[in-house]
Amino acid sequence: MVAAADRLRAELGDDAPIVLAGYSFGAAMALSATTGESPVEAAALALVAPPFAMFGDPPAPGHGGPTLTLAPERDQFGPPDAVRSVVDGWPDGITSATAVEVIDGADHFLMGAAADVGERVVDWIGTVISR
Repeated sequence: MVAAADRLRAELGDDAPIVLAGYSFGAAMALSATTGESPVEAAALALVAPPFAMFGDPPAPGHGGPTLTLAPERDQFGPPDAVRSVVDGWPDGITSATAVEVIDGADHFLMGAAADVGERVVDWIGTVISR
């Protein structure tokens, strides 16, 4: 993810907003890409069904921008309460820039909800990233 973001920066320029998005393990990777030794400076972060119940203590985003977290109502690996518990533990500035939304009726695999999830993420990105 870091290499892909570096490539985008090289092609689009330093001023281009980069949004990291991921589903399940990809959500965990998107989150971790904003922290660590070579963090991605993302303009926004979209986490879909992050498996937070499987991790001890996931790090807070290091990007400083808005974060959308979509938690399926019946997620086996990151139910809404577990997701809210993690997000509520993030520092105030990050927590205030984080929206946690529930995907009604869905489990971790998003059967029948994938199109809705895609639309929600794309719509949200359109509201937080100026063109």
